[in-house]
Amino acid sequence: MLEHQIEIVDGDLGEILEVLSLYHDAHYYLDLNKLERAFHVEAQIVGHYHDEAFIAKRSEYKAILSSETSSASRNEPTYTRLLSLDRTETTALAKIESLMAGETFTSMLSIWKTKNGWQIINGLFHLETLTTGSGKD
Repeated sequence: MLEHQIEIVDGDLGEILEVLSLYHDAHYYLDLNKLERAFHVEAQIVGHYHDEAFIAKRSEYKAILSSETSSASRNEPTYTRLLSLDRTETTALAKIESLMAGETFTSMLSIWKTKNGWQIINGLFHLETLTTGSGKD
């Protein structure tokens, strides 16, 4: 348990970290309200999932997630780690690693500051694959 808490004095940084928290909770709990808060209405989610190209708008992504069973309901382990963050006054790029549904993802999230606050406008993800060896004896 942490004995000390880091105080965030930069309002924008705090809001960006809140978006990342919403992103994590949206996926782990399949909380569609948090998904809508984290992702801009025009957001696009792009990547490869089990060797298949995946491209979806937020509304399509929301429909896909709504048909899944949450990792939280199965009591599965989870984490989201912030690997890097670069930003300007109105844009940010966060690289994160997440464990969701037993799979590890590396994601690049483009986060955009609008009049309604910070939201993800583009999510680019990579599903990590486990290597079981070279196949050589």
